[in-house]
Amino acid sequence: EITELVSNLSAQLLRLALLQARARLDTATLVPVDLGPERALQIAREHRLDWMNARAALVDSWREIEIAANRLRSGLDLTFSGDLGTVGDNPVKFRGANGRLRVGLAFDAPLTRLIERNDYRAALIAYQRARRDYMAFEDRLHQGLRDLIRSIQLAQLNFEVRRAAVFVAITRVDVAQLNLERAPK
Repeated sequence: EITELVSNLSAQLLRLALLQARARLDTATLVPVDLGPERALQIAREHRLDWMNARAALVDSWREIEIAANRLRSGLDLTFSGDLGTVGDNPVKFRGANGRLRVGLAFDAPLTRLIERNDYRAALIAYQRARRDYMAFEDRLHQGLRDLIRSIQLAQLNFEVRRAAVFVAITRVDVAQLNLERAPK
C-alpha cells in the first residue's frame, strides 16, 4: 500500500512538473522585431556617431576643394603708401610739401600658379576618394544591418521551433506516463 501511495505521489509530482513546464513554455515570449532594412538604415543614419563622422569627413574634403579653388583666383590689390617729412631739425613741425604719397595696383594672375593647381587637383582626387570611402562605409553598414535583421528573424523562428519541440517532448512524457499507469493486459 505504501509503494502504491509513493507511486501515485510520484505520478502526481511528474504531472505537476509537466504542467509547470507547459505553463513556463506558454509564458516565454519574444518581443517581435518587425523592422525592415530601410527603416533600420534610416535610424542608423540619424543616430550613429560613426556615420556622422564619416559625413563630416566627406564635407571637410569638399571644403578643401573650395579652399584650393580660392587660392587659384586672381588677385587685384590696391596699395597706398606715403610719408610726411618735417621742416628743419624740429621733429614735430610737419609740412605737406615735404610728404610723398604713392598709389599702386598689384595684379596676381592665376596663370603662374602651378603649385596651387596641383593642390586643387589633389583636393579633387582626395574628395573623390573620400566620397568612395563614404559610399563603401554606407554599403557595409547597410549589409551589416540586413544581416543583423536576418539573424534576429532566424533566431525568432528557431525559438518558436524549439518551443514546439519542447511542447512535443512534454506531450511524449505525458503519454508515456499514461501508458505506464494503464493496467497491463
